[in-house]
Amino acid sequence: MKYCPKCGREIREDWRICPYCGYDLSPPPITKPRVEYSEPQYDRMYYPPTTSIADYNLKNKSRKGLGGIIAFIIFLIVVVPLMLWYIFPTVGINITTGSIEVIYHSIWHNNVKFYIDGECKGEYPSDTWITFNGISPGTHTVRATTVDGIYLDEKTVEVHAGETVRVELSYLGDILW
Repeated sequence: MKYCPKCGREIREDWRICPYCGYDLSPPPITKPRVEYSEPQYDRMYYPPTTSIADYNLKNKSRKGLGGIIAFIIFLIVVVPLMLWYIFPTVGINITTGSIEVIYHSIWHNNVKFYIDGECKGEYPSDTWITFNGISPGTHTVRATTVDGIYLDEKTVEVHAGETVRVELSYLGDILW
């Protein structure tokens, strides 16, 4: 069943014109879009000059930018570490003092006290590396005792500025480690 799109009445499928209103019911013709092609006109093409004032300015700007990049890199390498050293001496470059890393190996003692040149640095767990920063250059004695103060082991080390010395202590001295 088919209806007229203009008047809306029922019509037969094979009718080409509506008998009630005269509307043309035939399908519209299919047309292909037209494509036009034209040959390029070479005589009207524009060829820019090989070097212009804008190109010259771009080259000079790139040189100025390179100088800025080099200055920034020098700033990062020189000034930033010096600022860190001044603000955070333990984080930045340490050129005047050294460090001592100490470990006490034990199967009998859970905690030990560490002494550097007779000064107690605190109580720490066994078998754990402990770092002491800000040690002045020179010869130092590192000692480990029990929490109750019973002597366990000691070593003498040489500390240099900007370096870290590792010291391993144990109940039996150098026999086990």
